[in-house]
Amino acid sequence: MPRECEPGGVVRTASTPIVAVVSLVMTASACAVRASPPPEHHVAPGDDPQAAVDRAAPGDRVVLLPGLHERPLGRHRSLIFIDKSLDLEIAAGATLRLAAGQTALEPDPEITTDHSAKAIDDLEVGGTYDLSQGPLLLTITIDGTADGPDDGDADTFSWAPGVFGKPAAAHVPITGDWQPLDHGIMVRFSARRGHNRGAFWFVSYDGPASYGVRVGHGGQAEPVADVRIGGRGTIDMASGANAQPSEMVRDISACVLVHGRVRGVLVEELTLANSMRSVMVYGEHTGEFLPGGGTRGGTSCDAASISILGTRTINPGTAGYPFGAAYLLGHPSHRGRLTDVRCNFNLMESVTTSLEPNFNLSRYEVVGNLITSRGEAVHCWRRSTDGIVVDNVRLGDAAGRPVVRNNAPSGWARSERLFFGGNINLVSDPIESFGTFAPLPDGHAILGGTTAGGTRSRLDLLAGPPPRLPTDGTGRLRGIVIARSDDGRIHAAFQVTSRVAMTGNGPALDDVVVQPAGGASDGFDVELNEAADDAPGRPATRIVHVGVRGSGDATVRWRCHLAIED
Repeated sequence: MPRECEPGGVVRTASTPIVAVVSLVMTASACAVRASPPPEHHVAPGDDPQAAVDRAAPGDRVVLLPGLHERPLGRHRSLIFIDKSLDLEIAAGATLRLAAGQTALEPDPEITTDHSAKAIDDLEVGGTYDLSQGPLLLTITIDGTADGPDDGDADTFSWAPGVFGKPAAAHVPITGDWQPLDHGIMVRFSARRGHNRGAFWFVSYDGPASYGVRVGHGGQAEPVADVRIGGRGTIDMASGANAQPSEMVRDISACVLVHGRVRGVLVEELTLANSMRSVMVYGEHTGEFLPGGGTRGGTSCDAASISILGTRTINPGTAGYPFGAAYLLGHPSHRGRLTDVRCNFNLMESVTTSLEPNFNLSRYEVVGNLITSRGEAVHCWRRSTDGIVVDNVRLGDAAGRPVVRNNAPSGWARSERLFFGGNINLVSDPIESFGTFAPLPDGHAILGGTTAGGTRSRLDLLAGPPPRLPTDGTGRLRGIVIARSDDGRIHAAFQVTSRVAMTGNGPALDDVVVQPAGGASDGFDVELNEAADDAPGRPATRIVHVGVRGSGDATVRWRCHLAIED
């Protein structure tokens, strides 16, 4: 993690080649508007953070101090469970990590139905899996129906390892009794006929879910409100040292889970690593689930006003778990409503889908995210509504794959009333402009331009008309910066986070961090000018192209989307 430095200094570390940490003096008037800080409870490595959370009064602040906080699973399968208003700070240099061996492969299966318009949903799984294949996922598919005189007197099924893999057996007549597959596993269908061709089920033998920080357990009667989970520390779920759930089951692991009746949660600026997902947010529903996403009876336990801002997801896969995704917003197997969500200015690296607006999500923003993914970048999957998906950047993809995909599986409705704009594949797309809201909200600004002239082309983060706080005082600046030469040889992207205070000369930044996010970032640097020529009296932070071997005279196009919030 970056360490503190003198005002105007730049720090480089071996793990992060370009990180600027800038400290500026804030004005007395800006500091004066700050409210009195809440009581703090400090947790040293080796202490129990859950005990500190339980002791804290609503509204208190719990701080995990620098060092390794390696913990077993506790309440609701989490390292820290939050059920009240709380500010949880994971300080720079602190790592909250799941201890190894906390989850193990289990012999009991979980059946996942496809929730499409099945005529009959009657698969049972029995026997005893011998665990010889390790984690195991099977696909069971109805591949024949007894519709005509030549079809026999029973429907047939196939089964295959993996997700729609090569069948190990096909056209097996359904007997209505237990039928063996392999490795001690047996299946039974209660009806011999009446299924629809193509109906399928996934059967998973896997580990149980685990969570780093969990807010709500899904069925809480009263909302959990006003929770912040932030800091420049790390949550590491040690996915390679713990058995993970199948990707196809209802409950999967995450660094942060926000679940059920929850209001007003902020997840900001943390590094989230080595988990199935970095952040998951969804409501809960107690009724009967119907095909295509409907429910019958029961109660909807809804989540609202959730912000995920300026975080880093590092899920590149490990030897023990070669998968890993990032942000999931809404869930088809929980089905509570989720409204007023922002997932903006995050940096993510994942093996599978990075950012997934999913079922029952409405009124949301997905803005200015930097995405490296071997799967989908942003996948609007199933029905979400009234979303803004703009200025997201796909990195490291020479194949020219799209930044955003919007579709739904068979039997499910697609998304409605989504606005897309300015989403860019940095390697293959021109960066003529970012998209903007219409009109651009308070506190947002789109900057950029074209710079030439060798080794000093640059972007000033606060050049031109700067974004301003909605009200005078202090806040946070977040944003992304991308750069690309016309010939495509030079490309880089940066995530920017900072404190900001409004002064008579405009916004003054304090504790700036500029984090590289892929591309040829070794040809760029970050500098602070105490008195920028184009903005006298107002310090400016600049990202500078200092030259890449063989292309020092390139023309570089810059684009930047910044947002300031109080």
